[in-house]
Amino acid sequence: MTTQTAGAEIRYTTDGSEPTATGPTVLPASPYNYVTPSETTTLKAKAFKTGQPPSSTTSGSYQMIVATPVINP
Repeated sequence: MTTQTAGAEIRYTTDGSEPTATGPTVLPASPYNYVTPSETTTLKAKAFKTGQPPSSTTSGSYQMIVATPVINP
């Protein structure tokens, strides 16, 4: 996830609620920011910067699928 607003923090939720200015932030990892869901989830995110209104909320659904193992005797 990225924002084009320099200095803004991306905050997110995984429980369907709206992100708030005090919610968890996306972990920075140069050059990308990321969140790693551990199960099937709907992720909502919003950018916040002091002195500016928050961005619109964006969301995406992620389904974790585990591959079927192949066993060769």
